Amino acid sequence: MIARSEPTTFVPVIQTRIENPMSSVVGVYVLFGLGLPTDLVGEFLHSASPPAPEEGRAQVGGTGYLECLARGEPLDRGGSSLGCELLSSAGFGDVNCSWLCNGLEKQFREKRGLVPNAHGFIEDLDIARDCIARIYADEVKAEPEYWFPWLIVRYG
Repeated sequence: MIARSEPTTFVPVIQTRIENPMSSVVGVYVLFGLGLPTDLVGEFLHSASPPAPEEGRAQVGGTGYLECLARGEPLDRGGSSLGCELLSSAGFGDVNCSWLCNGLEKQFREKRGLVPNAHGFIEDLDIARDCIARIYADEVKAEPEYWFPWLIVRYG
């Protein structure tokens, strides 16, 4: 279950550049970071670690998500928080589904009056944590996976 600890800092998973489709200048990129609150890192690492090797089967390796989180380094400073995205993991060190895949944004709007911010994310980490608690309490219909509130940060 989602536990709370103060203060919450975020550990990066992805910091990647994508070409900005809104720019007419070729080679202009936007850098995004994806981070998980430090108090949830252990839970994610446990839930998303690959299974032990089985005889006669190919070994399942770890992913970049696991490697980045295991380093325990904070997100780079200087970015702008866009909000939190609820993402699920079914194990194997990946992130499977957004809350949008399950229509959770509609369910939370109907049941809780939650409206995503201008970027399409949940504005506040505490609200994102509450949403996940409601997923685990079966108050909404969601994938039966592990859910985490990931912070989305834009740099530049």
